[in-house]
Amino acid sequence: MAATDHIAATPTYDLAKEFKEFEESKMGVKGLAESGITSIPNMFIHPPEIISNDHYVSVEHRVLAKASKEPRISAVAFFNMNTNADFEPLPELLSSDKPAIYRKSTMTEFLESFYSKGLDCKSFLKKIKIVN
Repeated sequence: MAATDHIAATPTYDLAKEFKEFEESKMGVKGLAESGITSIPNMFIHPPEIISNDHYVSVEHRVLAKASKEPRISAVAFFNMNTNADFEPLPELLSSDKPAIYRKSTMTEFLESFYSKGLDCKSFLKKIKIVN
């Protein structure tokens, strides 16, 4: 029996109520769960290392897909991206004891680096890291 079958078979479990609460909790990412996307690709968010000044670090991850006769396809799309927007460590996380580790950069610089290096995830962080 699958886990969802067990939950649905529980007499006090209200599937419709649970689904409605889940739908209402998604707010700005309404279509993501229905499309099977379970995490936002890194290119849509600022690398957490930069914004948090290395307090939070992203991890590389891979997906293990079940063997299938159908090919697995991933697609990325950009809509109205502000390529001139700056991103840098949050000022609230900086102090004289903990100065910025990364310099200010733009999405244009990130994209140029990304397309020149291919799928080398951490090379941009190395490029903008301030070396003391």
